Amino acid sequence: MGVGILASAYASGWLDFLNPNSFTTYTSARSGYTVSYPRSWTLDDSQAKARLDVIHNANKNGVVLIQVFEHESYKTEEGRAKAVADMRKDFEGRSEYKLDYFNDEVVDGQTYFEASGLYRDSNGTWNFIQKGVFFDNGKAYNLVARMLTGSVDELKPIMEKIIASFRM
Repeated sequence: MGVGILASAYASGWLDFLNPNSFTTYTSARSGYTVSYPRSWTLDDSQAKARLDVIHNANKNGVVLIQVFEHESYKTEEGRAKAVADMRKDFEGRSEYKLDYFNDEVVDGQTYFEASGLYRDSNGTWNFIQKGVFFDNGKAYNLVARMLTGSVDELKPIMEKIIASFRM
């Protein structure tokens, strides 16, 4: 039984979380950001057309999506505000989402948002944390951390650490 617990802790990345030296850092040549994640996790940056990078643990019950969007309207404060308002409406209008929290604010001309709640798909019910920023150069970065509901206690601290490591 003890080995099973250790195997589960390794697969989830929990042991990596306890040892800060077991994180690795990735810099996206395509999108210009840096993020750290547990060495036992996998990063897939093959989605060039979608400008999407995916980080997941071995069990795939913890997934971080990093998306980059560019749009001319993001260059204005009004365009960024509309994008965030549309995002909130999208969360509230889709039955697969149950939004628990949504907040946005503008700091030094940059629009930040964060959301959390539940997301349902064919694999189950996921708790999600989503954070993003819109820059006045027309780029937006969106980070989504999803954890299958039964894994939240072990994965949430790891997910928060991955998101907190994100740098431009």
